[in-house]
Amino acid sequence: MTKIFTILKHGMSKNAKIQMTFVIFLSIMAVACLVCMNCVYGWFYDSLVNKNSQKVIANIALYFALMITLGLTEAEMHYRKRMFTSYFRKTIYNYYNIYVLNEEKCKFSCQRMSQDLLQFGTQFINLFALLLHSILLIPSFLYVLITLKIGYLTLAICIIVTILASIISKKIGHPVVKLQYNQESLEGGLRRDLIDQTKLTRNKTLPDISSVLQNYVKMSKKERLLMYFKNTYDKISHAIPYTFLVPRYIAAKITLGQMVQMGTGLSKLLTEISFIVNNIDKIVEFDATVARVKELDEIRQNAIIDFLDNKITD
Repeated sequence: MTKIFTILKHGMSKNAKIQMTFVIFLSIMAVACLVCMNCVYGWFYDSLVNKNSQKVIANIALYFALMITLGLTEAEMHYRKRMFTSYFRKTIYNYYNIYVLNEEKCKFSCQRMSQDLLQFGTQFINLFALLLHSILLIPSFLYVLITLKIGYLTLAICIIVTILASIISKKIGHPVVKLQYNQESLEGGLRRDLIDQTKLTRNKTLPDISSVLQNYVKMSKKERLLMYFKNTYDKISHAIPYTFLVPRYIAAKITLGQMVQMGTGLSKLLTEISFIVNNIDKIVEFDATVARVKELDEIRQNAIIDFLDNKITD
């Protein structure tokens, strides 16, 4: 987290902060729409069972209004995230003056440096929006489910399952970070070697790519294991709520509308608590990008120190 905050400090301009404020506000609106839609969903089924046509039509109209509002909110959020990225990129590029890194081009190709600086802003704002969405949704749906008297034992079991799944996915995904970092470094070196051979020696023999391929195979195997777990958990988690709710509905302890409302609410709650599991691939990729940008930061600091030392010597 310290690395992330350090990089954000370098690239967070006033305009970027304004766009982030919009993202936060729009996230709150989106969560409010989702909670209201969940309630309307349950009311619709109950009015359908009771054959109350007026309430059925009213619930359908309200549901469509909420869907339109949510769609517009998500579209505006997409635009604001793009604007944040553009302002952040401009500021971060001005901070990491490329001329300062000239002497380190033997280690970093310009293409890789540019890619790292461009990716950080996009990856950060997307993960930030997803995390904020989860943080806002979890207490909202917890309140709804407790109000519906879903039962604390059911909630506790579901939450424990998601926490365990998050710990497992984090453990499986941790080795992928280093492999992705290495892959970017190796591919950056390969691009540099290709350019050097073309410009300097005009050698038509391609550079050795065995190390690039070996790391790629290792990374793919680790990612395969991660995807096995993520996809399996994703499918199973949707069925978990109804394992507890269907017996209560059959015993006539809850209505159809309540079962649907509790089921969708609990599914959404599990999805948001499982933030790490559902976004582990994005987290791993972002972690590797942070490590590379932080390395650029260290190079910049060393270059400035050397420059000042030379000035003092002169």
